[in-house]
Amino acid sequence: MSPRIDDPRAGTVRAVPHPPLDKLSDPLSVEPPETPCPSYLETSQARHWMFSREELNQLRSETYAQATAALREFVKENEPGTTLHLLSKEDELSIIRFYLLRIGRLVKAFGLPSLVEATAMTLMKRFYLRNSCMQFHPKLIMLTSIYLASKAENYPLPLSVFCTQVNKNSAPRDPGQTPSAARGDVTEKIIEDLEFGMVQSLNFELAVHGAHRALYGLILDLQTIEPSLTRDEWLSIASAIQSNLHLSRFSDAEFLYTPSQIALASCWISSTGRDSLSGKALAEKWLSSKEELSTQIHKKNVQNHEHWNAKHKALHPEPQPSADESQTKILDHKASKPSFEAEKVKSILEKASQEVLSVAQHQNGDSEPLRPYVDTEHVKQIDLHLRSNLLIFEKMQKTVNRKRSASDGPENPKRARIDTQASDSE
Repeated sequence: MSPRIDDPRAGTVRAVPHPPLDKLSDPLSVEPPETPCPSYLETSQARHWMFSREELNQLRSETYAQATAALREFVKENEPGTTLHLLSKEDELSIIRFYLLRIGRLVKAFGLPSLVEATAMTLMKRFYLRNSCMQFHPKLIMLTSIYLASKAENYPLPLSVFCTQVNKNSAPRDPGQTPSAARGDVTEKIIEDLEFGMVQSLNFELAVHGAHRALYGLILDLQTIEPSLTRDEWLSIASAIQSNLHLSRFSDAEFLYTPSQIALASCWISSTGRDSLSGKALAEKWLSSKEELSTQIHKKNVQNHEHWNAKHKALHPEPQPSADESQTKILDHKASKPSFEAEKVKSILEKASQEVLSVAQHQNGDSEPLRPYVDTEHVKQIDLHLRSNLLIFEKMQKTVNRKRSASDGPENPKRARIDTQASDSE
């Protein structure tokens, strides 16, 4: 069952459980739910990977503060006098977006479906909510995300084939040089270590409920309310909406809104090719049909609850005082409103559309598909400072690993760790 699209608390989605079903002695004491509980709200994505804007900013600020504090402390204790060129939070988002853009090209090169691309982009964005680019190279996290997504979506690739394909067009490495994650070297050992560390950071939650699934159902539903459009016109509309949905993956939309809200927002900002029927008009027509259906369902629910109340009164003509007054309270649902309100959804779609368009570059014409904005020259400057930070972090990890090895005696079990440097055999 698809999630409710009109829930304004996108950042604090909480599922409302169904009433208990173990009161077999008095089944009429259990109030029937007015609306079913959307299964999406029970997923790990809704419970752990959706935030309010304030929560999202705070999480990124905390991650950035921890990474910069660790680098400053290490340099102060071990390399005094070294100048740190720390990235800003905006710099990190820029270089992450740059590598997100490359995921699609690599997925196509591997012959994998777009489903893997969508999952890989989500996994990479989730990872960098809890980790910094100054700790883990975005290039390697991008590759690890693709490798993980291929397995999560049941399109697995052998790791040896994956690394060979990635290194096919790379410059040959000096045979006497040890592979290093800080330099972005790709070996099986480095990807293996990052894979386990990445899965741990994601709390082993690799399931992704993408907006493309909601979009598929939305397109089918739209065809029933606008039968006058031809097949070619629907193909054109679907292509335009899909382009906007792809753009949304470069934004924070999936952390702030449900998949169904993102799918509808992608239609909201699309062009249908008809001057008289914009994507926004098409979405408004769909919302009106859903509001009408919701009103009909609400009327039926009121009738069902009136019938339930009549039975309750017949079986409990003189209710006895009880500690739980809710069991004897006669319910009145006539004053309640339908569960779907089109105006409330429109306000959500306006905000979601602004979030999607915030990452788009300026287009010369309305007919051109929207593309994510990436300042390549700025990213090159960021990359120069990024490498120096990654080298410092690699030294810091080596120091920590040496201390752990020294403290792990025969009586102390060894703790799991992630190597940042591969063996010479790789």
